Amino acid sequence: MSVKRVKFLLNSLRFDDATTRQARRTLDKAAPIREVLDMFTKNYLLPYLVGENVVIDEIMIGFRGKCPFRQYMKSKPDKYGIKLYPLVDAATFYVLNIELYAGKQPEGPYQVSNAASDVVKRLITPISGTGRNLTVDNWYTSVPLTNDLAKDHKISVVGTIRKNKKDIPPCFIDKKQPEYSSQFGFSDTATLVSYVPKKKRSVVLISSLHCAAEIDESTNEKRKPSIVTFYNKTKGGVDEVDKKA
Repeated sequence: MSVKRVKFLLNSLRFDDATTRQARRTLDKAAPIREVLDMFTKNYLLPYLVGENVVIDEIMIGFRGKCPFRQYMKSKPDKYGIKLYPLVDAATFYVLNIELYAGKQPEGPYQVSNAASDVVKRLITPISGTGRNLTVDNWYTSVPLTNDLAKDHKISVVGTIRKNKKDIPPCFIDKKQPEYSSQFGFSDTATLVSYVPKKKRSVVLISSLHCAAEIDESTNEKRKPSIVTFYNKTKGGVDEVDKKA
């Protein structure tokens, strides 16, 4: 079709009934796009069998128009936009589930907690109880969340964890540890590892998938723990979705 026809169709697209929008906005800030967003989310899983590893992160859809929940994130290529939390297959980068961040919603059915652990539990609903693994970064990761997903949802977790968490022993954040060294800690449900990729710098990860002090021999003199290489292999799913978009 002609460019003129494409522009006409884009200009004419509407996702809801403008005459009732204002009333629906009293309960939902995202009322103008809620119906089509829910439709897409409902249909994501219908044609697809999920792989064994999934990942959750955030993406920013560039947007500078008027929007009550538009975000500013300095680190993103599109600094202004609408934030989404997708659940993605780590191998194929297929989006399985998605949640729109709309800030604090009015009292009603769309008012939900935006705490990281609650976002994760809502997103993994379609795969709860299936024994899959979830990779997340340190904004989402915590010891309580790792334990809850293992116990209540049969989902294992691999993720970086912030060093200010009270569950991390002080020796795991000791900057005097030698370069390429690792420390492991074990509980009934998870393994904690501290790895030093550079002098005076360490990274701490938690895994309920791994249960041994394994070193990935393919990393040669860097001697990275298997938890670290597994995290690096599976964490980039959402970034790939962002690139494709």
